[in-house]
Amino acid sequence: MLYQRSFQDKNILILGYGKSGFSATKLLTPFAKQIFVYDKSFSTKILNNKLKNNLFLIKKNNFYNILTKNKKTDAASINIVDKENNIFFENNIQKILAKNKIHFCIVSPGFDINSKEINLLKHAGVRLVSELELGAAFCRGKIFAITGTNGKTTTSNALFHIFKNAKKQCFLCGNVGTPITEIAPLTTNKSLIVCEVSSFQMETTKHFAPYASAMLNIQPDHLDRHKTMKNYAFQKTKIFANCKTKKFLNFDDQVTKGLKKKYFDAEYFSLKNKKSLFLIKNNKLLGNFNQSNLLCAAMLAKSAGISSAQISQAIKTFRGLPHRLQFVAKHQHITFVNDSKSTNVASTLAALEAVSGKTILMLGGANKNLCFGDIAKKEIFCVIAFGEAKEKILEDFGGHNTNILSAENFESAFNLATQVAKAHKEDITILLSPACASFDEFQNYAHRGTTFENLVQKFVEEN
Repeated sequence: MLYQRSFQDKNILILGYGKSGFSATKLLTPFAKQIFVYDKSFSTKILNNKLKNNLFLIKKNNFYNILTKNKKTDAASINIVDKENNIFFENNIQKILAKNKIHFCIVSPGFDINSKEINLLKHAGVRLVSELELGAAFCRGKIFAITGTNGKTTTSNALFHIFKNAKKQCFLCGNVGTPITEIAPLTTNKSLIVCEVSSFQMETTKHFAPYASAMLNIQPDHLDRHKTMKNYAFQKTKIFANCKTKKFLNFDDQVTKGLKKKYFDAEYFSLKNKKSLFLIKNNKLLGNFNQSNLLCAAMLAKSAGISSAQISQAIKTFRGLPHRLQFVAKHQHITFVNDSKSTNVASTLAALEAVSGKTILMLGGANKNLCFGDIAKKEIFCVIAFGEAKEKILEDFGGHNTNILSAENFESAFNLATQVAKAHKEDITILLSPACASFDEFQNYAHRGTTFENLVQKFVEEN
């Protein structure tokens, strides 16, 4: 196990200087002997001012910045030193290892366990610790960990909403946006900490021990990184390895239901179990999958001692998340639904089940090595394929009767969808549920969803 004292007077490497890396650095500064920070694109981030806010803090804390240009490569060489706190920034990991004995490396989730940086650290015998595990070691109170391919963010926000409505001291962190290392210093023994956990975070996690944990579902996703479903599922199930009290499994998902054989002490939740459905009665979310998410949140809340009455009341006022089956507008006979947060096939299939009537599906984005065959089997009025994954979508839809059209990019896909909808003349839904990541055109799924909403607004104004 890891404790705060584990890091006392140790040399620590922070691998990755995004939000989690920055928070980990700040958390460890009072304990570590020396901190080294490595980011493979650190020089680019500085030169493009992408770390403007962090650099402002650095300058306030007596950082000395030295940027030099290599004449041969014209690449920036970074050597930033915080003399007061013994923090050293380097963009050469071999240089760090050659000159220093590194006791721990805190790994940001963006680094693949098979990356060259991780392999160098393993060869050097450095102990790898995920940012998740580090934050948990510094947290006081009870951690409620939630994972699954789909629904993690909705379930985490719903549980946090229940805790807030019950007037509990609570925090929401993890893959949902705020690093656990950021909230850890704020926690007390009374804190209830809701933590969304991704498979990326679990790759370098060994001793994460939540108070209670839940698995929503396991469907194909991130196979470009995890390579096989077996490995992907293994990373997910590590959330149960050191769970202190209750484990929860979704019995409406066949894969997670099968885990009961291994985790025989786990409790289950299911929409078929009518005894507990009163807890989520009269909620405002669409789709059976969202009902499962709410039921999971209710079960976790009960394990925290929240009363049924408090849970039921909170569920009624929970409005879901932006970009997740979000109604945008209805103009004339066309309804627009933003499900940009759908970044895998299973999530899009669930969205199609939740939306009634004829649908034009906007499908595409960054390719994650997924198969779209299950979507191709559905009865869909029209599919607009776009983005990096367009050719793979067209290939997987081959041989099926679905009317499928293609567009070069997101905006042209939207324009094509509205042309088809206008020509149809009857009630129809344009559903953005892309089943792909957004990084071929956008910063993230939220940026993609906001762009969709802006295009809808423009369409309404012009028609």
